[in-house]
Amino acid sequence: MKRFVLNFAVLILVTATLFSSCKKEPFLTIDSPLSIEFTSDGGSENIVFQTNRPWTAKPTASWCSISNSSGKEGEITLTVSASPNEDHNPRNCRITISMEGGSADITVKQAEKPTVIPLQTRVEIDWKENSFSIDTQFNLPYTVKIEGGDWLTVASTRSLSLARETFIAKSNVNIQERKVTVYFECGGTSSPVEIVQKACEHPVLKAAQPGFYGLGNAEIAYRPGQDQVGITRYPSSVSFRILAPSEGTVAEISGIPEGLGQGDVFDGSVTVIKNSKLLYSADCSMSVLKKDGQLFWITTDEQSGILVKL
Repeated sequence: MKRFVLNFAVLILVTATLFSSCKKEPFLTIDSPLSIEFTSDGGSENIVFQTNRPWTAKPTASWCSISNSSGKEGEITLTVSASPNEDHNPRNCRITISMEGGSADITVKQAEKPTVIPLQTRVEIDWKENSFSIDTQFNLPYTVKIEGGDWLTVASTRSLSLARETFIAKSNVNIQERKVTVYFECGGTSSPVEIVQKACEHPVLKAAQPGFYGLGNAEIAYRPGQDQVGITRYPSSVSFRILAPSEGTVAEISGIPEGLGQGDVFDGSVTVIKNSKLLYSADCSMSVLKKDGQLFWITTDEQSGILVKL
């Protein structure tokens, strides 16, 4: 009986020794990339790892969260989530997975929020053709979009983080102001700037009598009772003239289309002759600034214009 007890004790000792020698070394294997990248909108990604020991995991930043902070051995899928980044700078975080005998780090990166900030929200410009600039601050490349009219174009001069966008506006040959909206777009964000161009203040709009104005020594205004006006109609156009016999002057505009309306643009000719000497001659693009019954206020450039009665 004593011999049996002794043999049984030896068996237990041998079994314990064999079991101890077969126990596996601790391991931690990461089956996913060691770096995760998120856009500024945030989102979720999975980390897959294997271990034969209990484990813990902890991120170093509050904007980065994980689905579990600890667990048992086996194949584990850990979900990593990033909240939206409202900052203008990128940010980083580290997730450390630890177990008996070792650890592994996962790097988490998140992009900055795309931002472009125009330093003006409204710009008013003169009616004449001109250029102006809008300064912006931005952290990523952006685009400029113009909506509301084709009279405004953009030419860019940019530095690393401060831009000055230069715009070119055509003359406003209308008696109403006009507007466009410029959008500065970066990523999914859009910042609008309203551009307002004043109504035309052309000198010819001050004229009350038919005449040719702003032509220097070739200027002539109709004088009731002294001068004569004449109209010649062609198949598709009209010419208008003023004759001042006392001064020996004839001024004529030709190429006026039939059915002309306010805002219309056409190509015409202007000539002014005095005492058989040509004082002024021009072929140019003309615009109808204003129409009131039979009266048409027409520009030939930014300083000269003609008031005709058809």
